[in-house]
Amino acid sequence: MEDVANISPCKKNPKGKFVGTGQKNIIINVYKDKIKQQLENPEMPKLSFRDLIVSISRTTGIGQRTIQTTLGEYKKERTVSSPNKKSETYGTSKSGRIRQKCHKAKNSQFLEKP
Repeated sequence: MEDVANISPCKKNPKGKFVGTGQKNIIINVYKDKIKQQLENPEMPKLSFRDLIVSISRTTGIGQRTIQTTLGEYKKERTVSSPNKKSETYGTSKSGRIRQKCHKAKNSQFLEKP
């Protein structure tokens, strides 16, 4: 059996970085496990939803707000999804036109100065 002292601390999710489906599934699994532990041990004090969120946050290293929204999404839709990342790409003709306009505007500013 592994020593408790050898367990490394959880790695925190950086602020502003999105939480993917894998991490959301981890949140759901930890939540289900904590609920199951409460049901199996009636002598254990019942944790409120807020206390569960704090406990899951300490366990996973993910923010409390993210956990709250993930659990809300799971309870409502019975599934979790990752954010859709769309990159805005322009065609070569459109990006060329944008460059031309920027270049013309820059040159006209320099020419108009006395």
